[in-house]
Amino acid sequence: KLWQESLSLFSSVTSPGRASYGVVTSVCEKSGQWRAALMLLQGLSESSTCPDSSNYNSVISACEKCDRWGIALDLLARMPRVRAWPCEIGIAAAMSACSKRG
Repeated sequence: KLWQESLSLFSSVTSPGRASYGVVTSVCEKSGQWRAALMLLQGLSESSTCPDSSNYNSVISACEKCDRWGIALDLLARMPRVRAWPCEIGIAAAMSACSKRG
């Protein structure tokens, strides 16, 4: 599985930056691996580099694909507190997650 291989390669990187996190998070998003994407976002948040809107959008999109609307909304609400401003992509993904809720 591509997402597992990506995580494995990522774990061998000594000091990954925001872009590295972003690429692997995007792979997880496209594979529907919302838990792995969320863990990556948490790891980035705990590093010396703050996540940006792109990092959040990938995780919100992963949550949308897996019907995790509550987590998607929580992430969207958290973004301004870390100066990652919501944009159309994240907002649309969170709205889509909510619409699937039934």
